[in-house]
Amino acid sequence: MDRPIEKWSTVNYEFAGLHSVASDGEIYVVDNTGDHEVVVLDSNLNFKQKFSQVGYRPHKTIYDPVTQAFYVIAAPTVFCFKKAGGILYLAYQKSLPSLQNSYVRSIQIIDGAMYFVSGTNKIVVANHADESFDVIKEIAVPNELSGMNDIYKIADYYYLTSTQNSTGAIAPKCIRIKDLDQLASHQYEDLYDVLGFAGTPYFLEVFDGRIFITEIGDVSRIISFTTDSLVYKTHFSFIGANDADIKRSDMYAK
Repeated sequence: MDRPIEKWSTVNYEFAGLHSVASDGEIYVVDNTGDHEVVVLDSNLNFKQKFSQVGYRPHKTIYDPVTQAFYVIAAPTVFCFKKAGGILYLAYQKSLPSLQNSYVRSIQIIDGAMYFVSGTNKIVVANHADESFDVIKEIAVPNELSGMNDIYKIADYYYLTSTQNSTGAIAPKCIRIKDLDQLASHQYEDLYDVLGFAGTPYFLEVFDGRIFITEIGDVSRIISFTTDSLVYKTHFSFIGANDADIKRSDMYAK
């Protein structure tokens, strides 16, 4: 992460506003959001496969080592991909009634269940392991967290990011809490100013013993901090947008 980004290698594929990448250690699976597809890369990051028409704007891909499957959310549908002979195939897809009319930006597997963060003022927890996706629990969230981006649990805390409030206004948040049932009563710790955000905190990931958060909007940035400290490190920061950035954003929002 300390290598300057202009010295990174690039993948020889024309992506359209992808959001996430997941791997099982052998292949990489990418949600190519703007083109409504899922792209598979081999271990050398060369193109391997493509799945077209994967719902509308697939937005998050994760890998579950327990079920040995990749899951992609294109709300209200979850697409499950599995591997046979090194080739990925679509095992099944499930639409969740509780996610109807909601644009879900992220899914995560926490304590053996799948968590959906959506714009319906609730977090939906479902049983994915038996492929039923029966809803285990729905957790209410306050109006200021209505348009959630991501959720992650590390140590004793759940971390949540969001873009919009219940009126649709851009009001970014980054919070943490130990008990999700206390969200609706606003009993959370606000980390937005503590972590120096000026734009919208987006996706979370944990590796190298650190929590990483991407930031989008007026400020594009990646920061990280340790689980026992909120002293953050900025890895990349791109402030402002030029004409090429705006044109690319418009293209990928199609």
